[in-house]
Amino acid sequence: MSAVQELAQLTIVPGSAGEFEAAFGKVLPALRSASGCLGAELLRSVDVPDTYVLRVDWARLEDHTEHFPASEAGQQVFEVLKSYCAGPPHVIHVATAGVNG
Repeated sequence: MSAVQELAQLTIVPGSAGEFEAAFGKVLPALRSASGCLGAELLRSVDVPDTYVLRVDWARLEDHTEHFPASEAGQQVFEVLKSYCAGPPHVIHVATAGVNG
């Protein structure tokens, strides 16, 4: 399978945005250095309060679904998400469709 993107919608505990962003900023380098990670960014919703989207580019789906959860980077990211998220993230994986120009 070719490169895929992970899109994770995160709803955080109300009022914790500043702390969440600071904590996530500390683990972002670990995420970006994870095996198979091609890049990552955290996006803040401008119309839905306390909502973020984590976008991660993975070389292969398996890099995220099989290898990352057990890695040190995966554990670090999980700890931050567990501490600040109001519920489980909604995660989908996407790839470029054949209709793009």
